Amino acid sequence: MLPGTYQVIISMGPGLEQVNEIEVTQDETQNITVNTQLIIVSGVVKNAGTDEIVKSGQVNLYLEKINWTVYGECDSETGVYQIAAPVGYQYYLNFGRVPNTSGTLVDIKEGTTEDIKQDLEMENLITVEGTVRDAEGKAVAETYIHMVNRIDNAFYSVLTDASGHYKIWLPAGKYTYVYNGLGYYEGDYSSRNVILMKDVEFAQSTKNLDVEMGLYKVQFNYQSNQELNTSMYFILKNKSTNSSFDIEPVNTASCYLAAGKYSLLWGESTLTEFEVTTKAQAVNITLDTCEVTLKITNAGKATKLRGTLFAEGVNKSGEYDYGSIDNSEVTLMLPKGISFVASINDGIKKTFAIGTEDEQTINYELGNLCEVTGTATNADGSAVGWLVFEKENIYIGVSCNKRGEYAAYLEPGTYSINGDKNNTIVIEEGMTSLERDIVLGSMGTLT
Repeated sequence: MLPGTYQVIISMGPGLEQVNEIEVTQDETQNITVNTQLIIVSGVVKNAGTDEIVKSGQVNLYLEKINWTVYGECDSETGVYQIAAPVGYQYYLNFGRVPNTSGTLVDIKEGTTEDIKQDLEMENLITVEGTVRDAEGKAVAETYIHMVNRIDNAFYSVLTDASGHYKIWLPAGKYTYVYNGLGYYEGDYSSRNVILMKDVEFAQSTKNLDVEMGLYKVQFNYQSNQELNTSMYFILKNKSTNSSFDIEPVNTASCYLAAGKYSLLWGESTLTEFEVTTKAQAVNITLDTCEVTLKITNAGKATKLRGTLFAEGVNKSGEYDYGSIDNSEVTLMLPKGISFVASINDGIKKTFAIGTEDEQTINYELGNLCEVTGTATNADGSAVGWLVFEKENIYIGVSCNKRGEYAAYLEPGTYSINGDKNNTIVIEEGMTSLERDIVLGSMGTLT
């Protein structure tokens, strides 16, 4: 990192952001402490019938008050899970990916400083294991598979090892086996990222399930004039079924696909088209990108805005990139010679066209919006990390600094703050600035 002052934002969910400012000097190596209000909850999941420790799958802590969930993974060697959670709340601890209020109550009271150990017992789990193979009979290594219960939609995920072997603990029942390109599963059969689904049934006696995917491995080889962004993702579209899947170029070097014809899209730009036949193959992709810096101004002046800017296709067919706004600027990586829509946290949207240079600068003028500034704090006086202003289903989010200071740029209208219809702000026609301090409930949630 270059010397300077930076904000470190630890985001744990809506209204659960903690902001620290750090100073980076010219020393080659530095140790910097970031303060948090987090407690580590850890333990193991046991099968109550056999006292066996579960060594795959996820555990979740559910905060019902704001419908927020954080996840931890059971270690494949020890079975131990670890989850970091903010203090001052009551949570429900559940096994699997689906949060609910039937789990074990975990009360992390205000002022708690010691980490919490909490084991979880599950009734009558069965162990299912096997090997996942592709259409050529080769092992599918280090890939997530998901078992989705067809009755209650609860789902359980496991990562295959280097030999394609997996082992998972489940309640007996009827399941749909799901594979997708990104690894994670969103709990929806209709999710566009689902590539493969198969129905299976597990009784108490079931122990082995080898999965023949019937898919072929496709290796993506990217060549770019610039280093790729971690915030980029492409859309892989099956031209026969019209289904589509997300591909993250930095993290996704390969995936498994059914035979057929495909298009790889970046926003509304077609990068390549290829056909998957009856064997594994490589797809070479050449990217001609430019680094675009947007300078954000309001009434011709640099803004104090903090938040996220998104760039998507003009016809909303796909996203190109996103980036954090820093000192009224944000830098994106985009294809050369396109038009795109820039939006700040779903609020202010404008269309821009870019040329063919490797580096380009664009002025993003908001107009004559009202600059709203002030300090946002919780009921206990601690700083809030994030605010959301809502008007007619438009959500404008801004981040605050470590003191809770914020700046928002709003059109005329009435806005609720962080979902509270009783906590509003009114911007009248002709207003150019407004100072407004905001007080919310504990940790930025509403009481």
